[in-house]
Amino acid sequence: MSILSILITLVLEESVQTADSMQSRGYGLKGRTAFSIFIFTKRDWAVLSYMMSLVVYIGTGIFRGSMYYSYFPILMGSKISIYSLSVWGAYFLLGLVPVMLEIWEEKQWKVTQSNI
Repeated sequence: MSILSILITLVLEESVQTADSMQSRGYGLKGRTAFSIFIFTKRDWAVLSYMMSLVVYIGTGIFRGSMYYSYFPILMGSKISIYSLSVWGAYFLLGLVPVMLEIWEEKQWKVTQSNI
């Protein structure tokens, strides 16, 4: 009986949290839409092409062995060359894409807030 009591309490708490969340997001208000169709914009295509070009370049570098590194039983990697450094740089830039998008969106948000 105690387990059933605990489960019912958890279900009731979750339902209250769900109701609060739905209310804070404007559920049931007139003019509020629950779904919108996402349309690929020029910015999305630009980011996608940038990322795909980096992925192809990195894939080529991996295929050519310029990113090879072994940790066990000894540290051993491919020879450092300009090409291998450029592949590692491309890998670094690919990892920075979410950070750059977050910074850009933060700036856009501040501009939007300052116009209010």
